Amino acid sequence: LQVTGRDEKFLKGKVDNPWYESRLHGLNAGNEIAFHEDHILAIHDIHRQELVFGMDDADLKEFAQWLGSQKR
Repeated sequence: LQVTGRDEKFLKGKVDNPWYESRLHGLNAGNEIAFHEDHILAIHDIHRQELVFGMDDADLKEFAQWLGSQKR
């Protein structure tokens, strides 16, 4: 999915490649969708560093707290 817009925690984007099981969910290349950021399931490895570098201090603190909670 190529993200084309954001409004706080909501995003919109365009499907930019074929998706697995499109016959079940009906989403095909070229379709536009809107979704909440909590619906993101995966991010490509090459974008992880970019994501962290784009965080502000509050986001980094929240991320660090979340990471710490995952070790319990």
